[in-house]
Amino acid sequence: MKRYIIIILALVAFCGASQHVEAKKNKEGVIRAKIDSLKMQRNADYMSIKLFMDFEDVKVRSNRAMLYTPRLVSDSDTIVLKSIGIYGRTRYLQQKRYSKNNELTFLTGADEMGYRKKDRPDSLKYEVVIPYEPWMDGARLELGNKECGCCKKVLDEQTDSLYDYVDQIKPYYPVPVYLRPEAEKVKSRAISGQAFIDFVVNRTEIDPYYRNNQAELGKILATIDPLATDKDITVKEVFIKGFASPEASYSRNTQLAKGRTESLRNYVNNLYNFGNVITTDYEAEDWAGLRAFVEKSNLKNRDAILKLIDGNRKPDNKEWTIKSKYKEDYKILYNECYPSLRHSDYRIEYTIRSYSDVEEIKRVMFERPQNLSLQEFFFAAQSMEPGSDEFNEAFEIAVRMYPEDETANLNAANIAMTKGDLKAAERYLAKAGETKEAVYSRAAYAFLNRDYDKAEQLARQSIEMGMDAEPNAMLEEIKDIRRRLAVYAKRGEADRAYETEPTNSEVVK
Repeated sequence: MKRYIIIILALVAFCGASQHVEAKKNKEGVIRAKIDSLKMQRNADYMSIKLFMDFEDVKVRSNRAMLYTPRLVSDSDTIVLKSIGIYGRTRYLQQKRYSKNNELTFLTGADEMGYRKKDRPDSLKYEVVIPYEPWMDGARLELGNKECGCCKKVLDEQTDSLYDYVDQIKPYYPVPVYLRPEAEKVKSRAISGQAFIDFVVNRTEIDPYYRNNQAELGKILATIDPLATDKDITVKEVFIKGFASPEASYSRNTQLAKGRTESLRNYVNNLYNFGNVITTDYEAEDWAGLRAFVEKSNLKNRDAILKLIDGNRKPDNKEWTIKSKYKEDYKILYNECYPSLRHSDYRIEYTIRSYSDVEEIKRVMFERPQNLSLQEFFFAAQSMEPGSDEFNEAFEIAVRMYPEDETANLNAANIAMTKGDLKAAERYLAKAGETKEAVYSRAAYAFLNRDYDKAEQLARQSIEMGMDAEPNAMLEEIKDIRRRLAVYAKRGEADRAYETEPTNSEVVK
């Protein structure tokens, strides 16, 4: 059993007590002290214990002494704190006779706070700060009450259990680690599309009002317009490739594909004056498109037609054989597939200037987010308050602009976890790659899902990959949680180990 020296002990006038442990009588009717309130709290490496004790009603006979001894007790260890003694007149004088060198010695030693009955305070604030040790978690605070007669004879002894202490769970959240994206030397981008321009039979001129041409031409212009009118964008190349369907001769289809592609080139150039930036190509017959349609179809002779398409016959012979041998299937192909084979594919390649001013980046982020690189999103976020709405939104917009980028998904996963959206975090983490930061973030995800075995495994893996502070802090927290789980499980209160806010840092009895 240990005996500990009190570091802080003070007398105060105490009034306005809240809930308390009532004073009790022993077997001879002597009233023991009551506890007005208590507080136990761990602060880093120290444990603070405060008791407010009321002695106003304590009755002590002249030849008796009442000893009050707080102690912290667990299954494995005990700390006995400094005692408080209240002595009757005769017992007090006896103690003085036992003293040496004019230093009054009390029953529990020189460090006891002993008082003659008439001099004892009505209220006492008893405060102690002691080094914290792990065994104290789950310990109980007791107050020993002992009545002594002459020759230190114990006449009555009782113990009150004041409070079962469990180290308070401090709010813990895995520290998110955001990854800086690599810088782009040149912000090169490309956008592609497909349009189905209708032409009059055997003609190559574009009639914007023929059939559905307004809508199809509009698709191309809607792609080019934002690029051509943005002063921060430079169009480097507009590539157009035209295709025809196989129902005419291959030579005629070659002429049509070439002529129609050139017509579309001229149409675009007249609107935007791109000049030599526009390049073209053509393919007389789109057999790849035809094959894809047949493969997904339920045509009666599907396999035979596929074998024919994959064969070495010339295009005209292939088309004639399908038409003459598989007439019903050919009719379906002609009506349902051939129109989609007459199309123009286009691709616009362009560059975007870089941004360095934070305020400009913020403005562009909401007006034209597609113009920003991932590094520029990150640069803007660094100027924002972590956890703020705009900080979160910067990373959320970034992942929408770069949905397949590992860094964007990792940072977005961190944002989702800080917001408590674990479903979104799981989705982002699936695309976050295998960097040490991604492994640590998956550990954080497992931790938040209370899968502590998985969290520990991943945290240790991230340490092996080169991380340090964040996963080590998580491992320490997991260790503490398991310790709390054991303590609460012993009490039958296992669910309390998962509380995220301190609940018992101050207890009033």
